[in-house]
Amino acid sequence: MWVPAVDSNACTSNTGCPDGSYDHTKSSSFVQLTNDGFNISYDSPGDSDSGFYFSDVVAFGDHVQLQNMTIGLATYAFDNTGLMGVGKRSLESGYQSGVLPNGSLTVIDSLVSAGLIERAAFSLWLNDLDAGTGSILFGGVDTDKYTGDLIGLPMQ
Repeated sequence: MWVPAVDSNACTSNTGCPDGSYDHTKSSSFVQLTNDGFNISYDSPGDSDSGFYFSDVVAFGDHVQLQNMTIGLATYAFDNTGLMGVGKRSLESGYQSGVLPNGSLTVIDSLVSAGLIERAAFSLWLNDLDAGTGSILFGGVDTDKYTGDLIGLPMQ
């Protein structure tokens, strides 16, 4: 997971960060974990985001708060919108590079650890192309969103 810093190049440009940004000076629970080490490059040349890792509280609505979540703070951001991955912890770039400590949890792992969901699973419903909305369900499957048999496949 990463968020653009309020003073990153993306947020101070003409387009700004319309979906929000993070200002660590306004958080009483911010803890900087590294001085650098957050660096993600994507497919297009020049499309990369970099900065450092920190921990803070992540909230979903008014009732769910995850303490000490590890997040990348993009001080240089090609994109002006953050990203939350839902993959396995072993696939996170910070773990693969050895920058993050083993105790850092993904959002899904944190939801399980806090007892908010029973299993590390999620389902994603994208609706149709014209709808502009969809949903994500952590911890299970919304059986109203599909027909037929749901088949489990091994992770590669």
